[in-house]
Parts: sequence; C-alpha cells; structure tokens
Amino acid sequence: MNANMNTQLSELDKIRISQGKEKLKAYFKNLGENQHDKAVKYINDKKLNFTTLFLLMPEIGLLNRYEELSAKNIIALKICVKIAGGSKIVLGEDLFFEETKETLYPILKWMLITGSKDDGLSNQFDEIMDVAAILLTRTYNDKTVLPVIEQMIFNRYQNGLYIHDLVWALFQIHDKAVLKLVAKHLLSSQPKHVELARTLLSLPDIKGSGKSTGKSGQYSSYMSWLKENDGHFYFTGESFQMTSYPKLCDVELAAKYLCKEISPHDREPIVPFTEKENYLIEQFNSLAQEDKHMLSAFSHKMQNKNSQKWNKWIKRPLSEQLENAKSARGGIR
Repeated sequence: MNANMNTQLSELDKIRISQGKEKLKAYFKNLGENQHDKAVKYINDKKLNFTTLFLLMPEIGLLNRYEELSAKNIIALKICVKIAGGSKIVLGEDLFFEETKETLYPILKWMLITGSKDDGLSNQFDEIMDVAAILLTRTYNDKTVLPVIEQMIFNRYQNGLYIHDLVWALFQIHDKAVLKLVAKHLLSSQPKHVELARTLLSLPDIKGSGKSTGKSGQYSSYMSWLKENDGHFYFTGESFQMTSYPKLCDVELAAKYLCKEISPHDREPIVPFTEKENYLIEQFNSLAQEDKHMLSAFSHKMQNKNSQKWNKWIKRPLSEQLENAKSARGGIR
C-alpha cells in the first residue's frame, strides 16, 4: 500500500485492508469490551470509510451505545436499516426520520464514494450502493458522482453482478456526459466492457472484425453522432427493468429537421414551436422512418453550412425538400 495513502486511512480501515474483515470484527469487538472509549473514537473517525462502518454494524450493536456515535454514522446506519428492511426510500419524502435532504446529501455521497471501492462486497452492501447512487442522481442531480457510478457498473458487469439499478441511476441524470463516459469503454481492452458499452448505447456488435480499428472507428463514429445530434437527443426513460435491450437515448428527428433544441429530459422544445413549425412537424411525422432520418440529417447539415439558404429551403413543399435530400445523398448541393 502506498505510504501516503495509508496515512489517509482511519485505524479501522487500515486493519480491514491489511488483515481482512474477520480480523477487523474481532479487533473491534475486543476493543469495545476492553477499551470502550477508544472503540467509540475509532468508529467516529472522520476518515472512516463507509465499508468499515457497514462491516462493523453487528459489533456496533453489541456496544449498545448508539448515542455515542457521530451524527454521520447514526444516519448512515439508519439508511442501512431501512434498506435492509425493504423500505421504498427512493419513492418518498419523509422516510428518513427527521433528517432533511440537506443533511442526507453529504452522508449519501460519503457512503457512495468511500464504499464504491468495495462494491461487490455482498448483495446487501451493493443494494445500499444502488440506493445511494439513485438518490444522488435523481434527488440531488449530483453529476460529480457519475464517473464513480459508471466505474461500478462496468466492474460489476465484468464480474457478472447485478447492474440494472445502477444503470438506471446513471441515466437518470439526463446529461450527455453520461454518454461520453460510457462511450470511452468502446475502446476498452476488456471485451465485456466493450459489450456493455454497445448495449447501453444501442450500437451493433462488430466483434467479428477482430481489429482495434473496428473499435476505434465505432468510437469515432459515435462521438461524431453525439456532436451532430447535440441539442436534439433525449433520454427515453427505458431501463433494464423494462426490457433486456433498452434504448436509453434517442434523437427527436422532427426537432433536428427544424434545427430546434429540445430538453433531454422530456423532449419539449427549449423555445416553443410556432404554429408554422407545428404544421411542418405534422407533415414531417407522416414520412416513413427512413425518410425522416435522411431529411433531418440533410436539413441539419444545410443549416450548419448555409443558414440563409436553409431559411429559404425550409419553406419549400415537403416533397421538394425530400427530393433535394434524396438527390444529395448526404451532401449539400
């Protein structure tokens, strides 16, 4: 262990990491029986990792002195008890006793950040990590924890563990940063990471090529797609709880056709559509899906290249627009 890293750990964390959880439990039990004040001091150490608190829950119970625990530890233990009891803590506002959202936030973040390093410890521990992640993204909209959740997801998938709730937590943030975090795994040397990234991004399997250029090409293509559709994609709300292959993100083609930005949360336009634009959308939506893709891409490219030309073109009949798009076949003439 790095010496500097070791100095940043609490005494109990050092024992857990160097000697294992059973030695940790035995040590703390003995400490509680013979040096009670020292046991309380150690468990209340501000540097303590959540993993150690979780592992020592039974031994803390034997001390029977909960009032001596720090407020952070007491609330963390309450959360653990609620999750173990099956409380639907994500769905209600008043299920954390008297604690406020502001009080809970730093504790949930501490639980996730320090506990994520030991994700996979047990089913109960992983469930606590899932709930902390969901609350931090859905309730607190905390984007700083996205890389932590993303890493947990791919590590779990590598080890064949449950990922559905963590994936839901990650995509609940409704931010393109999530897509970029996932996309980087397309370049991974770990086949399982690449496999999961393709599933989450709804990309085809190109494993058969066996070439690194295949992966890099897919990554470059996806990042180009992301740039092209920025402002026009939205998060669908689909999840692994609904289907084995959820489409977690999609493009609002009508908005892309009109070159209007939408909210990634609910597909609503940032600036409301005009009556004329709603009429154009109604016509656009009558097209076949293939034609929608082609026309929206053509319109988007034209608007980026020559907005004045686009302003005249968008007023032309839809049939003429479609002919222009078909004749150009991806180019602007």
